[in-house]
Amino acid sequence: METAQEIKTPRVILVALLFLIVILLSFNFALSRYGAFWQKTQPKILPPSEQLQKTEFKIGCPVPQEYCQSGKEVYWEGELVGLEFIVPEGTLLLAAFTGEPNRGVGKSEDGTPFKVISLISQEGYKAFYFFQGETKTLPFAVNTGDSLAQTSDEPISTTKKVNFYFSVEKDGESLPITSSSFQ
Repeated sequence: METAQEIKTPRVILVALLFLIVILLSFNFALSRYGAFWQKTQPKILPPSEQLQKTEFKIGCPVPQEYCQSGKEVYWEGELVGLEFIVPEGTLLLAAFTGEPNRGVGKSEDGTPFKVISLISQEGYKAFYFFQGETKTLPFAVNTGDSLAQTSDEPISTTKKVNFYFSVEKDGESLPITSSSFQ
């Protein structure tokens, strides 16, 4: 037969463990709700529009100056993601900044193929040009204003008459470019 002392010992240990668990859970809740005093504060991350304004990075117009203000804003799920243009056949597409160009092919939702040029800067900005037309022979690097391609009058989709779409992103986030963003 067990003595009273032998029965009390497991109960005391069980009560002590439960008390310790409650204390740890309370401590965890307090830390998650109010933060730990030893944690460094996170730097404030600015929205992309403010990031662009706070940096000295300049984005040039991707088309000749006379068409620069004709870009119409494109929204996706409520966010500004780029500009679409209807420009005359033969309009030059220009490097918006100094960087490394690459070319490819894409397809619109309706299956219409179009050409793609991506331009990547040393600072990590990426410009995307979706268009119908002729791609120039692209060098390893281009400077702001260098010619990349010429448009045709064919649209990049059968649902719109747009023959050129332009967007810029940084760290995978679209920057809210407007026609007044170009410098």
